[in-house]
Amino acid sequence: MKNFFKVAKVGLMVMVCALFLGIGIKADAALGKVANLEQTADGADAQASGKCAVKIQWTALQGVDGYVVEYCESGKNFTGSTYMNGATTKNAVTIGGLSAGTSYDMKVTAVTLDATGQIAEQGAASDVVEVVTAPSATVTTLKQSGAQSKKFTVSWTKVPGANVYNIGYRLYGSQGEWSDVTTPNDVDNCTVSVAADTNYEVLIAPARKSSSKNSKGEQYIAYGSDSSKILASSLPKKITKVKFITSGSSSDPKAGIADFSWNPSNAADGYEYTIYGNNGKKLTTKTVVASNPKSHVTINNKKLKNANQFMKIRVRGYLKLGNKKVYGPYSDYCWFAKYPLSVKGSIVNKSSISDGYRISWKKMKGAKNYTVYIAMGSGSFKKAGTTTGTSFVLKSCGSAPLATYTTYRYRVVANKKAGKKTVKSDSTWSSTFRLTTTYYYY
Repeated sequence: MKNFFKVAKVGLMVMVCALFLGIGIKADAALGKVANLEQTADGADAQASGKCAVKIQWTALQGVDGYVVEYCESGKNFTGSTYMNGATTKNAVTIGGLSAGTSYDMKVTAVTLDATGQIAEQGAASDVVEVVTAPSATVTTLKQSGAQSKKFTVSWTKVPGANVYNIGYRLYGSQGEWSDVTTPNDVDNCTVSVAADTNYEVLIAPARKSSSKNSKGEQYIAYGSDSSKILASSLPKKITKVKFITSGSSSDPKAGIADFSWNPSNAADGYEYTIYGNNGKKLTTKTVVASNPKSHVTINNKKLKNANQFMKIRVRGYLKLGNKKVYGPYSDYCWFAKYPLSVKGSIVNKSSISDGYRISWKKMKGAKNYTVYIAMGSGSFKKAGTTTGTSFVLKSCGSAPLATYTTYRYRVVANKKAGKKTVKSDSTWSSTFRLTTTYYYY
């Protein structure tokens, strides 16, 4: 938040009691008019609990003995019981005993004194300047109420005496300097421009702003105490690089579980995903909270159980603002498919392994064709062939024909053309077989 000079009350130097008597003295223009009257500080009155003080200054005049300072609550026009005055020999003074969150009108007049210490002459009064004291209340209701791509909105309940509010913010977890923005008038919300997809810690101070401007053309602002900090964020960015990893659970490829990864949002409280079937019809929309989405996000959804089709998913981050969620943009679609259902196999001819081992599976919606892979023991998989049907006969593993008493692993991968890319089904599952020969005696 802004740093500003807090000043304690100092005693006004009363030159003579006659200065408070309001004796009619004719102004002498030769003394000149006090110029550049302005407020320079504000703070608590150290000698009067619950009261405030302000400091003012002006350009000193030559040939004067002192200055009479007059002030009253703004709009009272220096009349009635609100009228007060004092005197000082300096061109700056601190005035205490003021109410918090209040505007006062002030003016200063240069004077000369006669031999008895009474006013002999006085110049023309300065222009009236409004000075302000800080509100005493603290905002206790600060909250985030909105978010945009590179903005967040905070709102609060107004406090007495404030006509503006100062919002301070910095990167969440940072120990750096605070940035701040002051509202133009008495409002209960403010939208702040910040970086996209970023978390900030935010606080607010009620303040009172003077209508008068100083020699630099600036209006003085008296700041109250800061509120407690809250977390506020700009809208989550578009999620990118959504990738299908695997599906199923334990030994069950049919289970309604699928793992994905994506580049995470820095600001998101969670993610909403929507899954569509091969025909484009929405299957499900759910939310998930992921502590480390760069690694992976596990989706457990009954709509995925026994799913035997190509599907597509898109993801968007969200912020939770009270009881509502606000969403960032959706990711691009990511096509995926689980392992084909009902994959099974059997030897073609028990009397001759050269006839091979037939595997079959259930047709998958959206698949253009299927690629079959085979591996010997724990070795790497080799492509056995591709078919548009739902069965395939394995007769070799690479260049070597199938052998008896050898364990083989095989898998089926469905393929789909999506735009210019070929999408493949889950390739993490496999089955095994072992060939033996049966002999018949006659």
